[in-house]
Amino acid sequence: MPRPNVLHGGSQAYYAPFNDTVQMPELSSFVSSQAYHATLFHELIHSTGHQTRLNRFADEAKAARFGDINYSKEELIAEMGASFLNAFAGIKAEVFENSVAYLQGWAKKFKDDKTMIIYASTKAFKAASYILNLQADSNLGAEATTMAA
Repeated sequence: MPRPNVLHGGSQAYYAPFNDTVQMPELSSFVSSQAYHATLFHELIHSTGHQTRLNRFADEAKAARFGDINYSKEELIAEMGASFLNAFAGIKAEVFENSVAYLQGWAKKFKDDKTMIIYASTKAFKAASYILNLQADSNLGAEATTMAA
């Protein structure tokens, strides 16, 4: 399983697909280690979109720009996936309110698309499972899609 480079320094957290790097501020920049890890999980979920992993970025025909529909989808996926990883790691109450607010902000973009929550949660689950190296039944995704239709 190829992994992204994780670098520390600076004041912003982000994933850079062109060089497959997660950039994180130092742990001391965060209010708690739980907040640091919640942010790291968010960026790691982004990294699963890389072509050497789940190749999620190839799903969209054009590059995402801040605020556009593709960017919004990816942010929703990353935060949902981070929420799954937070729960797995036992990080709940410490970051719950921030995560809910962040999800609500991006979810508003899709108020007219009732399928977006299913789309994003499916992608987020796949990304979190990839990070945790969980082996899912390959028929599960097809069954879920059939049930949603």
